[in-house]
Amino acid sequence: MLDRLASPLGLAPIAFGVKAPLRVATLPQGRGDLWSAQVVAVRQGLFSKVFANVLFVESSDTAYVFGIETLDARPGGLPADVADHQQLFIQFLREQTQEDIRALGMLARVFRGHEYGCEVAATAAYVVARDVSLNLGVGYQTESGAYELVGIHKDDDLVIQARWAVLTDEPQHP
Repeated sequence: MLDRLASPLGLAPIAFGVKAPLRVATLPQGRGDLWSAQVVAVRQGLFSKVFANVLFVESSDTAYVFGIETLDARPGGLPADVADHQQLFIQFLREQTQEDIRALGMLARVFRGHEYGCEVAATAAYVVARDVSLNLGVGYQTESGAYELVGIHKDDDLVIQARWAVLTDEPQHP
C-alpha cells in the first residue's frame, strides 16, 4: 500500500503503526469489544504524529475505528473529551486520504479503495498489532455526498497490501 499511495507529484506515502492495544470495555447488548491503542502516522520527511488512546471496535469478525461509522465521526456514548479526541483522529484520517487523492489527481481513480485508503491502512495496522485476522470496516463520503459503510474481507488485496505497509519500527522524525 505504501507504493500505491506514493504520488507522482512527490507526496510521501503515509504509513501507520499501532502499539499497546488494550481491551477497555464490552459494548452494550453484546455488540462487540472496545479497544484502545496508540497510533503512529508517518509521512517521511513531512510528519510523524502520535495519537494516544484511539478507540477501535471488534464486532462480528470485523474491526473498525470507533466513530468511523458516522459522517460526523463522533462516536456516541462517550464523555465529550474522549469523543472529541476520537473525532479528531478520524478527521485526520479523512484529511490524509484527501491529500493522497489530490496528489494522485486523475490517477487516484485507478486504485480501488482510494476513497478510504488511510482509514483502511490505520485499521489494518490495528489488526496487525492485535495479531488477529479480522475484516475491516470503514466509512467514507462519496463524491456525490452520500455516506457509505464498507466491509472489506480480511483476505482482500486492499487488506493484504495495508498489512504489508504497517510500521514495525520507531519512525524517524523529520
